[in-house]
Amino acid sequence: MHGVRADPPGSSVGHRVLELTAPKTKLLIGKLAEFGLKRALILVEAYEEKLFLAAGNVPYVDVMAVSSLDPLSLIKHDKVLATVGALKLLEQRLGGANE
Repeated sequence: MHGVRADPPGSSVGHRVLELTAPKTKLLIGKLAEFGLKRALILVEAYEEKLFLAAGNVPYVDVMAVSSLDPLSLIKHDKVLATVGALKLLEQRLGGANE
């Protein structure tokens, strides 16, 4: 799984990585707790089986590929965790990539 970036609680700059060694709900809940989160949208560039399976039973946590992202999903969550690849795809999708 690619790393998922998030700003630590109380910080305006920085990132930490969320990696799951297995598709276990308990592991995901523990990792989200490290970020100080109980609710979040996890944005990925493509389907990641471990993450999707782990999040399946976690209330108020959704995992979504950039290709499926819509405004309602964004406003539904106060926090968004995103992989670097997902952010790059989102930038391209919105027309902001100046390469």
